[in-house]
Amino acid sequence: LYSTDSSPEEDEKHRRSVRSSRRKKRHGGRKRRDDDVSDTMSETYSESFMSASLTDRLKSAETNVNFFQRMIIRTKLLICNLPLSAAAISFSIVLLGIVWLRRAEEILTSCKEVNFHSSQCNFPEFPGCYFCDTFDHWYQVATKFHTICSYVGGLSVALYAAKAMLFGRVFIDEMSSPTTASPAGLIFMTMALAFTGKGAAGAVAVFVASFLHLALLLWFIYMSLAYQTMPDPSWFPNTIGIGLCAVKVWFYNPLCGHFLIAMTLMLTFLYYPISLIRVALNEKMSSTICWMQMICPAISLYSLAIVMQPSFKEERPDISHFQTMQRSVYLPSMTCLFGLCIVGMISS
Repeated sequence: LYSTDSSPEEDEKHRRSVRSSRRKKRHGGRKRRDDDVSDTMSETYSESFMSASLTDRLKSAETNVNFFQRMIIRTKLLICNLPLSAAAISFSIVLLGIVWLRRAEEILTSCKEVNFHSSQCNFPEFPGCYFCDTFDHWYQVATKFHTICSYVGGLSVALYAAKAMLFGRVFIDEMSSPTTASPAGLIFMTMALAFTGKGAAGAVAVFVASFLHLALLLWFIYMSLAYQTMPDPSWFPNTIGIGLCAVKVWFYNPLCGHFLIAMTLMLTFLYYPISLIRVALNEKMSSTICWMQMICPAISLYSLAIVMQPSFKEERPDISHFQTMQRSVYLPSMTCLFGLCIVGMISS
């Protein structure tokens, strides 16, 4: 109610003030909420700015840094995001160089087969060993291809070592789960293949790769027990894959090689039957994982094929006793592993 003594102008001013106060009451809460949201957004932006990734730094530095600084940032970005599964590519490349060199030795007429532990055997990576004319053009091509493939493997190992040193938290996070750590064994398998036969430095690298793979094997088994996971083909690079390192160590120290190969065979007969059952019954397992089924018996078979060679270095050794051991122990074991390879192929 308004007083009758007030003028029309005063009444109009009073109505305007009432409307203004009502509008303030209606929109006051919304304004405060907007202020709260803006404060939260500013806090989130400040946190994201403080924890900016290398990608954000690269984008912001496009106009502020020179070419070399941008390349350093891009290299760090590549190393940080390098997945462990990429080691399968370098592993395949190194293995390709080894197989092609051996194929060249078998088909070239300038190559003659010699004893495995003969001084003329340059690359004792398969049971057969050859002495070749180093001036043969095609043998030089095969040798250079083998060397290039080995350098590719060495470069990939260096990238993973840089990732472990420069981005330790990322690397530790990937190694803290059996799922993400399953391809890690390929790194040490590649390292052992790439550095074998490269002099004293190569021997040290092979021993380091074998020791790290053994540590990875124990850590992976511990994680699997902690997470209560069952064996499947993705386990084999970290467990059975140590058989490749065992073969390369055997070239330098037969006793250490025998120990690792015995561990490989034990894990093969322990994990492989469980893996076969899981692949046959688990319909949710991806086909990529199932294709790894043949790795287990194949690596064990290769390891046993190398270890069954004589461990003495003589040009013309007396192998009568050794042949008896081959017929009674090695050949039945290799026949069994070959049968498991066929089963693994059918399973895959």
